[in-house]
Amino acid sequence: MSVRGERLSGESGLTMVELLVSMVIVAIVGLAATEVLITFYQGKQQAMVLSNRVATAAMLDDVMDHTVAQSGYGEAAPSISVTASSVAAAWSSAGHGCTGVMKVTQGGMAWTASSAAATSTANASCGAGSAFLPVGDGWAFSMQPGTNCNYNAGTTFPELVATNQSAKLEVPACLQNLPGQ
Repeated sequence: MSVRGERLSGESGLTMVELLVSMVIVAIVGLAATEVLITFYQGKQQAMVLSNRVATAAMLDDVMDHTVAQSGYGEAAPSISVTASSVAAAWSSAGHGCTGVMKVTQGGMAWTASSAAATSTANASCGAGSAFLPVGDGWAFSMQPGTNCNYNAGTTFPELVATNQSAKLEVPACLQNLPGQ
């Protein structure tokens, strides 16, 4: 190879300019591919977060509908008291006095139901037992009176709402066992 970069006969290979141009092209393609992969990964992460929120809300909605919202359903209206950290319900089932409490705890919520009478019949009638709901931290309860949560014109019901500000979730449960409140 001559000093000017011209090829002499019998020499093979790339000139310095050709090598540098090739390296720049590979770098540009590599950066573009990296950006595509980063965008794909971020989209996947956002989809996973959204999916977890939906699953958490669905689980909590189902549990609130089948515990607090249905306590005393079909019998005398239950007594329900709500604080930011707990919901307490007292109801009668097959003549047995029942209580249930849903509390905000570390990492989720806990539901405990029991009967005033410690018999197996009373406990079965009240659905006695406890369950932990792994819905995460940061939940608070509130009661919204007089809502049209069951979409029945002319009839209002209170709505129990569990809110998680950090996860931007709000899960309502229509208390149809407490009409007119």
